[in-house]
Amino acid sequence: MDVEVTGDAGFDVIPRDAWVARGRFGVGDTVSGELARTVAATELVDVDEVREVYLPLACWVEDRLDAGHSAPGDQAEGRSATAVIGITGSVAVGKTTTARVLTDLWRRDPVPVSVDLLTTDGFLHPNHVLEQRGLLHRKGFPETYDHQALTAALDAVRSGQAEVAVPVYSHERYDIVPDQVQWIRRPRLLVVEGLTVLQAAAGGGALVDVAIYVDADEASVARWHTRRLMALRSDVDAEPSDFQRWFCSLSDAEAEQVVASSWSEINLVNLRQHVAPSRGRADVILEKDAEHRVRRVLVRSPH
Repeated sequence: MDVEVTGDAGFDVIPRDAWVARGRFGVGDTVSGELARTVAATELVDVDEVREVYLPLACWVEDRLDAGHSAPGDQAEGRSATAVIGITGSVAVGKTTTARVLTDLWRRDPVPVSVDLLTTDGFLHPNHVLEQRGLLHRKGFPETYDHQALTAALDAVRSGQAEVAVPVYSHERYDIVPDQVQWIRRPRLLVVEGLTVLQAAAGGGALVDVAIYVDADEASVARWHTRRLMALRSDVDAEPSDFQRWFCSLSDAEAEQVVASSWSEINLVNLRQHVAPSRGRADVILEKDAEHRVRRVLVRSPH
């Protein structure tokens, strides 16, 4: 496959047409086209993005795992361990969308793959713990996560444990949900998305088998962050969260100041200090343009 030289040491840029060709059924095939349309409609993503970026990415991940890059399995009992796909990047860059699209593609594959999805938000310390430690204003920074619990859970999943319980985080509550867990029951693939996926991996062994970093320039991410938060003021649910209720009570000027501060004093700092440095540990980097579309795909060089 043709590649372009990039300034990112250790990565090759795959031209768009060459990347599209990695889709299992080929860009013009009826099956791949129908799959792309179905997933795009379900996940509210442009169908061309699904067909030209995410379908080839799903195939690339499977090929990589088939080539022997998966977690060790319990072959003695005829079982294969779960392979963990990690997705990280800045707040508002599209990690969750990427995770959902890939998960949906694997589940809808003509030969469906058993796959589960979880977020590292479930391993945030509860708000009362963060408040006791004076860390509530730094939510999302590495010290606000229970990395030991995250490591233990992913190790258990990768080793093939029959059932693994993980905590559940509610964005509506802005907190961990007490007495509620998500059960991971030995899927073939586990997609894990969050700010800390590759940070944790750097601390003592790989937590994931394939790592994907979703990237964009800071100005674009800041704009998307602003748009996402401000949308809360016009999209009030029947049962709004405490944060949404408070945020909607502010004047426009006050709300804009809250959004600006949350970006410049929290999310941008976290991005520069902790998230962006993990970019170089990725196997694949999806670079987005100002319109939230993937403009380049960078793949770690085999050399």
